[in-house]
Amino acid sequence: MAIQAQEEKNFNRWSIELEAGAHKPATPFSPGYYTSTPSLWQGGLGVRYMFNEKFGAKLDFGYNSITNADNSLEFESEYYRANIQGVVNMGSVLNFRSWTNTFNVLIHGGFGYSANKPSQPNEFSSADQMLNLMAGITPQIRLGNSVALTGDLSVLGHVRHSATWDGAQPLNSVVSDNQLRGLNGYTVNASIGLTLYLGKNDVHADWYSEEAAIYSELEEMDRSYFKN
Repeated sequence: MAIQAQEEKNFNRWSIELEAGAHKPATPFSPGYYTSTPSLWQGGLGVRYMFNEKFGAKLDFGYNSITNADNSLEFESEYYRANIQGVVNMGSVLNFRSWTNTFNVLIHGGFGYSANKPSQPNEFSSADQMLNLMAGITPQIRLGNSVALTGDLSVLGHVRHSATWDGAQPLNSVVSDNQLRGLNGYTVNASIGLTLYLGKNDVHADWYSEEAAIYSELEEMDRSYFKN
């Protein structure tokens, strides 16, 4: 029966992630244009699937409203992204379950598509389309079997930026040809949110403990034995 408990690993695998918070687009900007530190608003929605208690993948979407700081020249841009990412449950890798069932940490990273659409001072006929590379860390606090409170800090680097975040100038008029190659635009997102766990089992992979599952199975065997 203990072996059966180890093989079955009855935990939920699907979750929905909701987050919102602040951000800071770092580069590139035209002279005289910049944002507050930090800036509001940005948010995201993701769907995650865990292959096992340590590794998973997620598809997520995000939106950033990029506007000028008080002393900057005025501008407004809307940034959209879609990413596919791998996820590592550090709580399982580092055996957090041996000392806590409340705190956990996920790390994630992957790539995706981004588009930045400036509307002021210049309204482009089409968005600035880019490839993004994303990496981040997500601390979790377990509120119950079906929900966890999360924080997240993520960095996005971009390839094929063709205009500044503010949209006032093409990128090749602001940086050198060497700087146009590779990653040439960055932003940082800081969020708080909720993870909603889906499934009929008592626990999600984020919080699964193989040792606890074995002890639970052994306790049930003991109860069954003494009943008989």
